[in-house]
Amino acid sequence: MLKKITFVFLFFAIFFIYIPGGNLTYLSKFLDKFSKIKTFEVRFKQKYFSSITEEEESGILYYKKSLKFCWKYLKPENKEFLLLGRKSYFYVPSDSQVIISKISKSDFENSIFKIFENSSIKEIKKNYRIVFLGYEDNSYGYIFFPKSKFSDIENVSIFIEKKSFLPVKIFIRNGSSQENIFLFFKYRINIKIENSIFKPNFPNDVEKIFED
Repeated sequence: MLKKITFVFLFFAIFFIYIPGGNLTYLSKFLDKFSKIKTFEVRFKQKYFSSITEEEESGILYYKKSLKFCWKYLKPENKEFLLLGRKSYFYVPSDSQVIISKISKSDFENSIFKIFENSSIKEIKKNYRIVFLGYEDNSYGYIFFPKSKFSDIENVSIFIEKKSFLPVKIFIRNGSSQENIFLFFKYRINIKIENSIFKPNFPNDVEKIFED
């Protein structure tokens, strides 16, 4: 299921100074801030590109510490993607089905989500090579290259806003040249989010499809 939501690609990298290694100060500040965040709600826009299609969607992303994510897609149609640790659920009401996936340990360790849960650059470097892209448009950019040759992700770029030290853009590219751009805005930090948001409560009559 990570292939469907996998969130980076190099579309914006040409606008940055490509500095191998580079300054990891801002990444460290982001990790420090994120470690103090228990919950958040943020609006997002997602643009998906492949060799045959281009799509744009938007909605609200909810997060709760210990790797609980819920994407509620509102436009152009209602959909829901839940990530609860290594298990994910992708529900499309119009198809009357939910796709349930269990992420392998190796894929999970190399996923974009683990970047958000790691509290140190040292831990991230175990699975990624990090490159500082520089500063542009009020944000600092970093690109992450998975070290595992089995990773479905080619690279991930995260752009951290200068004042808030929160991610405002994430770009994902996988090996089959599929690309996702996520834009984030209107964060609400450490708010009360009902536990029901992160529960896979789907209608009983939907078709359940299990993927490895």
